[in-house]
Amino acid sequence: MGITCCCSISPRNILIDPFGVAKLYGYGLYYITEMGAAVSFPIGSAYSAPEILVSCPVGGATAEEVTSSAAAAAPAEAVTGSVSNCTADCWSLGCVLLQLLLLNKHKQEDAAVEEGAVSLNVKTVLELVAEGRHEDLVSGLLDVHPELTHVYQGLKASTRELLNQCLQFSPVSRATPSQLLQHPAFSELSLSGSVEARYPRFPLHMLPPPRPPFPHSSAMLPGYPLPADMALHSGEVRVRGLRERNIKEVYHLWQLAGGQTEQELSKHGLIHTYPPILTLPSMAVVEGEVFGGQFHHLHQQQPSQATLALSLKALCSHLAHIPYCKYYPFITQKESDAEDVEARKLPLVIRERDVEHQFHRIILYHRLLRAYPYQRDRIVIEAGQDITPYWRGLVWAALLGVDGDVQDSYAQIDKVTPTSTDRQIEVDIPRCHQYDELLSSPLAHVKFMRLLKAWVVSHPGLVYWQGLDSLTAPFLYLNFNNEALAYACLSAFIAKYLHKFFLRDNSAVIQEYLAKFSQLIAFHDPLLYSHLSGIGFVPELYAIPWFLTMYTHVFPLSQIFHVWDTLLLYPASLALCVATAILRHLRHQLLTYSFNDCILLFSDMPDINIEQIVSESVLLHKQTPESLTYRHHAPHHHRRCSDTADELGLEPATMALLSAMDDMTLAEVRNEVCARISAADLIAATTRRGRNTELAVLIIDTRPPHMYQSGSLVGAWNIPGDAWLSGGGNDSNGGSPAGGSCEEATGPPYVREIKERAKDKIVVVMGARAAHHITLQVCEELVQEGVPRVCSLHGGVDVFQATGQLVVASPTAT
Repeated sequence: MGITCCCSISPRNILIDPFGVAKLYGYGLYYITEMGAAVSFPIGSAYSAPEILVSCPVGGATAEEVTSSAAAAAPAEAVTGSVSNCTADCWSLGCVLLQLLLLNKHKQEDAAVEEGAVSLNVKTVLELVAEGRHEDLVSGLLDVHPELTHVYQGLKASTRELLNQCLQFSPVSRATPSQLLQHPAFSELSLSGSVEARYPRFPLHMLPPPRPPFPHSSAMLPGYPLPADMALHSGEVRVRGLRERNIKEVYHLWQLAGGQTEQELSKHGLIHTYPPILTLPSMAVVEGEVFGGQFHHLHQQQPSQATLALSLKALCSHLAHIPYCKYYPFITQKESDAEDVEARKLPLVIRERDVEHQFHRIILYHRLLRAYPYQRDRIVIEAGQDITPYWRGLVWAALLGVDGDVQDSYAQIDKVTPTSTDRQIEVDIPRCHQYDELLSSPLAHVKFMRLLKAWVVSHPGLVYWQGLDSLTAPFLYLNFNNEALAYACLSAFIAKYLHKFFLRDNSAVIQEYLAKFSQLIAFHDPLLYSHLSGIGFVPELYAIPWFLTMYTHVFPLSQIFHVWDTLLLYPASLALCVATAILRHLRHQLLTYSFNDCILLFSDMPDINIEQIVSESVLLHKQTPESLTYRHHAPHHHRRCSDTADELGLEPATMALLSAMDDMTLAEVRNEVCARISAADLIAATTRRGRNTELAVLIIDTRPPHMYQSGSLVGAWNIPGDAWLSGGGNDSNGGSPAGGSCEEATGPPYVREIKERAKDKIVVVMGARAAHHITLQVCEELVQEGVPRVCSLHGGVDVFQATGQLVVASPTAT
């Protein structure tokens, strides 16, 4: 990112706190006003460097006037320095030091001297440059003020040299901040921090450093003009604790406690509201000059230098009962009290606005992030409860596994050279979440372009698809001042949740994803699946934008944050469960809608309870065996069995055989109504050792009785497929669970009995590999009858032949 120049150093912008710590006021004003172009008042001052004045006119002297006056006597590079060159601040520092060193000593000798009598103002600089003395401005100033010569000569030689190095008209000749820190004039001073970044790895250099304990009031500077309502009381724990927190954290909590900056400014008369009609001029001439009304008055306003102290009374009243030890919570053990447990029961939107809850979460996450990656597991646990909006950007990065020097990695990417996708990106950005004030700003559009170009350039095997801009929006919003982190999060997110979605030919990837989504609907809600399939409302008509943008094209950012807070805690398959939860949330409408009604419904997503959707999607994910959402195009490192071989008591080779599902083709996935479960997941669910499902299993063996008697899984229910499909047949061996008693059933009674037995269970239909078509027909029949959670066994019963999992069914009575 480089070093940022302040461009507003002056005596009035250097503040000293009650304990002698210097702070800069007005920092960044030069940039947020676009170098003064976005406001009607000047941004610079008499202490601004010449190159700053060229781009930001001050005191009626335009850039052209400054440049033309200096061009005759100064080299061209003297006034064309980059505004991001920090030597501009060195010039301002020299001006401040010059005034402090000369004026203060001169006032001791002559009390009648006026404030500001010693200043290197614009007029003086231009006159000296015109005389060709741009390399020796200090001597020229002494010629203008000869009464200061003896004061200047009384300074140390190192101090005089320092002033001369700072006050060079040309930015090229001027000393840099790093060079000044090595100057002999500062040899007796010790730095409070390192000039270089000490923490190149994420996220330490992005977090505010820990602040030392608030000093005792006895350490305050003598005679400091502190207002009465800001008196320090070391005995007030809440004030002491808040002063030890970062100012941004305190301001965020102050807002949650009801504070409104605009209201405070308006209350003290610092901002005024005018009716729009009064802002119109009474007359406008052809040349563009306007007269009358408030228009002229509004555009002649000057920036106010008033400082308004925001009261912490309301915030302190919210935090008054919190003990001081809570400002430094332990991160090595989980702490929870009665209030914390009660807070978890509140809706998420209320928790995010609760001052006390956010106070605890902000402090805890700050400490956990400073311990990243060692405390990543604890971050995951805490994120499962909720993520504070204040730290959401960094917490997301931690959940995505971002690490290393993200700033340097981003800086190495070429974001300037034109590419073939630039035109499409320029068209898409102005349509991406433009309801948001931040993302609709011109600066956001520039950042959008850089991030998207960086991703396209750094992923040569992938291409830009419409929707990538929507994916970028949440990361840019949360990391607006840190493009490098936004880019790192975007890259990690796509690699995990949208693997291969941005291939030039991504049809196979999307088709497989949609097929899995369709199977998941049939698994959890067969009646809804049958209705939507019957009217021809297939996922291809509405779900592609959902998955390609991970719902960022469907929901506003406020809802996306809550969806992704949970999504980042789970594998990519949760995105399928979110879509299923949306359909189930709207099922009462969808079951009565026709095809056209469904199209209109999803053309503009209706308002839904996003917290309820997220909760239900997590429940669906827990009730879905992992292998049911297996995709051939998923990233390899995210494919894993439900349990390890040790937990299931299997050999690694056997476990690999039972888990393999790579032989499924895309045609098979698209043509099958029900998803397939792996043999490993079936064993895990049967033994109730599975971590990926909370449901028991009902196994239906569709093989003929003689094959079933030769060996089947324990508890399997034999319903011959040919008898079931023919709707009749009465077999004394049919309907027998392995090792159980005979149960007679024919045709429709099978459905009724299956529904009774299948309550809160997964129904696994299995048969011989060679007769897999019969298994699929039975599955489809069960779905049509409304039996939930139906799936087929991948590989059939044959997969267990060499594993010793099959048992011989005991003879049954007729």
